[in-house]
Amino acid sequence: MERYDLKGKCYYCNEKLSERTVKKHVKGCKVRKEKIGESIASSKKTKGQYILSILPQYGSKEYSLYIAIDIDLTLKNLDSFLRDIWLECCGHLSSFIIDDINYDSSIEDEFELFPQNETMDFKLRQVISVGDKFKYDYDFGSTTALKLEVIDEYVVGENYSQIEILSRNDEIQNFCANCNQKAKYFDYEEEKYYCADCIDEDGDMVDEFEYTNSPRDGVCGYVGDRDTEKQYLPGNKFKIKKTKTKGRKDIVPFIENDELEIDDFKEDFASFLDIAMDDMNSEVGYKAKKLLNRLKRGQFTHDLRKLLECETKDELLKTTSMLNITRVSKFNKGQLIEKLLEVYEEKITKALYLIDSERYEFLKRIMENQGHISFEDDKFTSNPEYFLECGFVFAAMREDGIYLIMPNETINAIKSIDNVEYRKILAKNTEIIKLMWGMTYNYGVLFMGDFIKMLNNYIDYSLDETDIYAVVVSGADYYDGYMLQGNIASSIMVPLEETINIINTRDNISSDRDFCIIKKAELLEAASEEYLIENKIGMRLKIYLENNWEIEETQIEMIIINLYDDIQENEREEVLDNIIGALGDISENDLQKLLVEINSFINNTRLWRLKGYTFNELNSEDNNNSTPKIGRNDLCICGSGKKYKKCCGSKVIQLF
Repeated sequence: MERYDLKGKCYYCNEKLSERTVKKHVKGCKVRKEKIGESIASSKKTKGQYILSILPQYGSKEYSLYIAIDIDLTLKNLDSFLRDIWLECCGHLSSFIIDDINYDSSIEDEFELFPQNETMDFKLRQVISVGDKFKYDYDFGSTTALKLEVIDEYVVGENYSQIEILSRNDEIQNFCANCNQKAKYFDYEEEKYYCADCIDEDGDMVDEFEYTNSPRDGVCGYVGDRDTEKQYLPGNKFKIKKTKTKGRKDIVPFIENDELEIDDFKEDFASFLDIAMDDMNSEVGYKAKKLLNRLKRGQFTHDLRKLLECETKDELLKTTSMLNITRVSKFNKGQLIEKLLEVYEEKITKALYLIDSERYEFLKRIMENQGHISFEDDKFTSNPEYFLECGFVFAAMREDGIYLIMPNETINAIKSIDNVEYRKILAKNTEIIKLMWGMTYNYGVLFMGDFIKMLNNYIDYSLDETDIYAVVVSGADYYDGYMLQGNIASSIMVPLEETINIINTRDNISSDRDFCIIKKAELLEAASEEYLIENKIGMRLKIYLENNWEIEETQIEMIIINLYDDIQENEREEVLDNIIGALGDISENDLQKLLVEINSFINNTRLWRLKGYTFNELNSEDNNNSTPKIGRNDLCICGSGKKYKKCCGSKVIQLF
């Protein structure tokens, strides 16, 4: 089967979606939000729903499902849905794997062979929450493995569809293994698709197929049916059969601490959490919800030992990792606490020397506020998990709300280093992190050696390479701008699996060029999650679309993101052909005005494969070097390897 990147659509508004845009769209689709609003307005009661992303665990990158499902439905209901849409062939067993516990499709309560196995008779809200990632296996022989993530939670009217498909990939097209024509048959013995002319119809294991849109296609005689999704389309009235449910006892290993009197807060806890979240943006609110267990266990105290005792072993291990405390993986919880008490102040002080000004100002605000900060504070962080994982603060609640608490050791460490010299270090760290963010945005992928080398173009001070790396790692832990894999840094917009491909492509077509030297101000400006939309190139296109096309702001932003992704992956000719093909009926005048704006965006976008150069810069460079005018049969300047007349010199480009 031919493999390619995800292409799909929203089942509410029919907007075309890609791998990089689908998650953001399903969370913010305007049409869906309007329907939800109508359902709430017409209902006496409401209910909660999750949005789940469902993808193959291995390979099969073109398949995806995004669904909405009632939080009070069970794992068994979700299992039935997955079987209906993607998997069922012979009634095989299946299992969800959540926090190292298997929830199996067939387990007798009276005869459990494995202590870590449970049935699927648990409500979703009992075992998962927003941000959780978990796995699912169908058929323990020829296994189809899926990965799932809870990406959102929201409220709908009580009569709203219990489960519905929000987005799905387009139907998969298969091609003959011999002649590459459209396939009609599958040979299970050879595991290949064939057209009518090439197939041996007398083969024992040959089957004709009408529809392929599942990662289980070609496995164990599975045959898909396009009609199975109809009962799960948006607005469906399909009623899920109620199943028995189980309590949550003995599943989450809460710490044993007789001094924690959390029962006193059971009735008020939900209301406290709702109040705190109402005043925060939705993303932070959903992240805060993941802190539920931590808050239940937390104590409002500045005593480090008591705070550490409220943490689980896994949370303590995460903190030791973030603070670079080694050789503790085999410690039990008590040993971890003693080790942290021994080295905490030293390690926290070292960590403070690796952060930037934004993080320090937040920590100082807590310190100056008697060592605590409310989740409702107008300057609350957008990433509380980072500060908790590092051990800078701990989560707790009391009668008047939910707080982050700073231990005395952190307070003392901040007071001891808060001076002019430390402020200079913070400024340098901030600059280094922003330069890395800006470079990865513009170059896509960057070796740490290249980054350190190029730093000399932008800073007038010297730093040890080890310190630079530690600061960059610290920035990656906190911000969502870039990622680190060993000595390779990449933009958050670069899919992990594309990292090496970008390096190889760049080496093939830009090996004779050094990286473009970009102005420092531009790099620093690029260190922002809004930069793609708000920089002058993106803003020009956004303003044009707002003034000339009846498109909502969120759709415009999606268009710009998709265009940026497209031009990074494909040649200009293909990008423009895709746009023209998608427009349908449009006047020649409107088409040319739009293409002028699109072409301006393309010409001024820094391309990863060209080491950060724009097409305009390369054209200007060639003109300054008095290079001969490029001929129609010469290789194109963009580095595609095509002739100029077949690429940037094509008829579409000559419009401009």
